[in-house]
Amino acid sequence: MNSSPAPVAQPVVLLASREPILRLGLSRWLEQQNLAQVVTSDQPEDLQNLLNERQQQTQPLVNLLVLDLEPADIPLCQSLKRRYPHLPILALGPPASRDQLLSYQQLGLAVYLERQTPAADLWHWMQAILGGYSPWLQPEVVAPAWRSHLYQQGLAHIEAALLQCHQWSQRPRPWWERQIIQGRQRELRTARRLLTWLWRPGAVLAPPPSLAYPAPALPASERLSRVRQHFNQPVTNSSGLLLETDLLRFEKQRELWNTILSRWETLLAELIEARITPEELATRCPDLVRRLWQEALTDFVGRYYTLDGQDVLDTLLAQQDTVRALILDKIPLVGDLFSYHLFQTPLPIDGVLYAANSQIAADHATILLENLVLQLANAVVQPLLNCFPHHESVKQRFYRRTLISTRETERLRNQLSQRYRWQRYWDEPRAIFESRYQLLRIQNQAIVLYPVYAGRTAELAQLKGIPWLVTLGLEFQDAIAPILRAVSDYIGRTTAYLLTRIIGRGLGLIGRGILQGVGSTLRNNPTQETSQL
Repeated sequence: MNSSPAPVAQPVVLLASREPILRLGLSRWLEQQNLAQVVTSDQPEDLQNLLNERQQQTQPLVNLLVLDLEPADIPLCQSLKRRYPHLPILALGPPASRDQLLSYQQLGLAVYLERQTPAADLWHWMQAILGGYSPWLQPEVVAPAWRSHLYQQGLAHIEAALLQCHQWSQRPRPWWERQIIQGRQRELRTARRLLTWLWRPGAVLAPPPSLAYPAPALPASERLSRVRQHFNQPVTNSSGLLLETDLLRFEKQRELWNTILSRWETLLAELIEARITPEELATRCPDLVRRLWQEALTDFVGRYYTLDGQDVLDTLLAQQDTVRALILDKIPLVGDLFSYHLFQTPLPIDGVLYAANSQIAADHATILLENLVLQLANAVVQPLLNCFPHHESVKQRFYRRTLISTRETERLRNQLSQRYRWQRYWDEPRAIFESRYQLLRIQNQAIVLYPVYAGRTAELAQLKGIPWLVTLGLEFQDAIAPILRAVSDYIGRTTAYLLTRIIGRGLGLIGRGILQGVGSTLRNNPTQETSQL
């Protein structure tokens, strides 16, 4: 009897990461492609215990360890290499310098890759490492230190100039100055790309053997770590807008922001697990934002928090319609943010599409995520401020010390009401007419306004009542302003001519005549006095 050949055993990959998006995304892709058996762990510090358990049981041994490397995990890598010298370790992390790569080589890592590496390229490296390939180059073939120094120095100058241009663009300036600044930014970005392409020092890693595995890109979690760092620092409100979170103490603000970020990561992981399609995402975005608000509110306030026998959470959730109308439904570009993180779609920025793996798209996605977190935080505090503004237990638990009095709380509520009325009747119609959104972002440990371009023709056509009259007034102002400026310039020139050429000259002649008369009188007085003598 002819026996069929035994199937080739799949390698066992142990994936350890604290980020659920990276862990679930990569493991799901490897299993769907039927490439490897994946064992996941969200606690890298417990890897030794996990490996010991697999050795003592009848489970297959681990062939490759993929570790989401943090600075605190360096001693863990040293311990793993001492205990399991034949277990290759593929480490993931942020972009590393040449010196860092050399230290990772000395540490014994099989390879170190950026977290933003697509899933297909990651499997490419995994297969090469499992086949015994060593990507590390010898130190003598690495680019000399002077080249690396010049590259870093030039890159630093370009980044400093870009930062200065960005600071200039944040201030109100005439149209022609804004165009010059935008052109300067484009030139600097082009120079940065050329410098990286022509002068970047040689990498310490050699490319793996050429293999092609088409696959979708893996959502990167490094951007989420950067956003979390922004929210873990003391932040002041420099936006010029009164925000609901201004009511909270800083530790409560930080707790709320991190709660929303954690819920955001969990939601992305669940959407990846559910394999949602772009068509389904487009219709479910409002429900997803509302779900984020409900879960963040539940975690922040507490599911079983009661006041005078009243369930606080049920009372706050009953304000859902008001919160949606004021805040949630007005959060812009949420669909673009979801699509970017889930499907790596290009991001439209100032009317131009940028690839998902470009730096400008990553920076823009960071701004969109910061705006989402800040607006959701306002939406969480808004019903709390409206339903329990003067309850002492709520004040002691959440409010700032300077806003704990009844007078200050009422003043804040009144100012917020005025802000929403002003936003509804003036700020929002004007933003729609000017085709822009006003986003909230964190810059230099401060919340600031960040305007972005967006086509809003459909919203403009739906305006009615006072908002429509505001846009009509702005259009009339734009139409009549050049005429008024021309008329005022003409009147100003005419007035100056009349005052200087006619009235001024006449007054000068009169003054000269008076002076001449006074002079002749003074000359005649001594003659008259002499004749009298």
